[in-house]
Amino acid sequence: MALIDDTTSTAASYPRLLGDIGGTNARFAWLSAPGRAPETADTYRCAEHASLQDAMRHYLDAKGLPAPRWCAIGIANPVVGDQCA
Repeated sequence: MALIDDTTSTAASYPRLLGDIGGTNARFAWLSAPGRAPETADTYRCAEHASLQDAMRHYLDAKGLPAPRWCAIGIANPVVGDQCA
C-alpha cells in the first residue's frame, strides 16, 4: 500500500481503520500514526459476514487490534445518473 500524506491531522486521531468494501470482498488495513504506511492489510469475503460491523470486528479481532479512534470506509455501489443506491 502507498504511504498516506496526512499532514493536517493530529496524533490524537490515530489509530485509524481503513476499509474498501466491494460486492465480493472487504479489505481492511490499519494506520497507526501520521505519515506511516497502512499495515496489517487483509481481505475477507463479504458473504461470510452479516454486516459491515461484523466484518470490521472480525478484522480487528483477528489482528488483535483495539477499536480505532477513526475509520475511513469506501463502499462500492451502483450509480445511476446522479443517484447512488
